Amino acid sequence: MDAERLIHQMKRDHDRVLKEITALEEALGTGAGVPADSIPEIRALLDLLEEQFRTHMMAEDEVLYPALMRALPASMGSVEPLHDEHGELRLMLERLCVTFSEPPGKARDEQIAVQVHDLADLLRIHLRKEESLVFGVAARLLSADVIESVMTRMTTAAPANRPATDLTRTKGTSQ
Repeated sequence: MDAERLIHQMKRDHDRVLKEITALEEALGTGAGVPADSIPEIRALLDLLEEQFRTHMMAEDEVLYPALMRALPASMGSVEPLHDEHGELRLMLERLCVTFSEPPGKARDEQIAVQVHDLADLLRIHLRKEESLVFGVAARLLSADVIESVMTRMTTAAPANRPATDLTRTKGTSQ
């Protein structure tokens, strides 16, 4: 697989996640509570986000980021914070799902609104940084085998409770 196809797939995933987070914000409405008729839609959107986090982010954490840092060790200062943001985004989504499953009420609904807003903000910033810092460099530096591995990993669902890869193990290794 060529790098152009990988970048296209990753951007398509980003666009999908942005649409999902926007739909989630819209499903919450004006902030006067979680509309009862939106509950199935919100649950479905949370499930879609969880799946995207499991596949796309894990492909980046387990294959793309380590390969990029091996190919260009100077990228570590840019890539490690992106990896850390993945962890934060996962925790934010997990907390949102827990809050969403609590009994309905004003306090819960306010927390959901705050959590969705925070998740959406960090996710949008993170995706912009990835696209500007990682995609072009990865397309130029990574081998066809690594590109194939990332593509394969993006289409293979990871176990839900699998921990993220520790990027510090890539320091000093070669591709």
